[in-house]
Amino acid sequence: MEDDESYAAFLDPEYNSETFANAVIAGAAVGQTLEKLKSGVVRLDNELQNQVCDHYDDLVSQATGVDILDEALCVIRHRVQVLQRSMSRIQTRISEPHKQIVTRTNQLARLQETCDVGDQDSVSQQKIKAAVRRWDQRDC
Repeated sequence: MEDDESYAAFLDPEYNSETFANAVIAGAAVGQTLEKLKSGVVRLDNELQNQVCDHYDDLVSQATGVDILDEALCVIRHRVQVLQRSMSRIQTRISEPHKQIVTRTNQLARLQETCDVGDQDSVSQQKIKAAVRRWDQRDC
């Protein structure tokens, strides 16, 4: 069938069924083309049947292999779900203490900033008091 030029259009990666149908209708060979397509379908069915018969043992073996892989995949999915649940519990256990640490750290930073401002005010107040004393001493 691959050698038959009448089927080459179907093997083209850019095959478009509408374009093919329009060309058949334009050529007025609809009946002849339908017969050729029916014949091709019968040939493909026969070839498929021959391939299945010739490779039956291989196909059964591969189907069995697929079943084994499917079972392994189910086991892996289950283990992934268990792992996800464990990770969720761990995340919950870690997130609350983390939030508390962040809150306390922010409070400490604000307290430190307040103390720094207070120290600066204290130094400024001391300078003002010293300047006032010096001024008072001048007046005396």
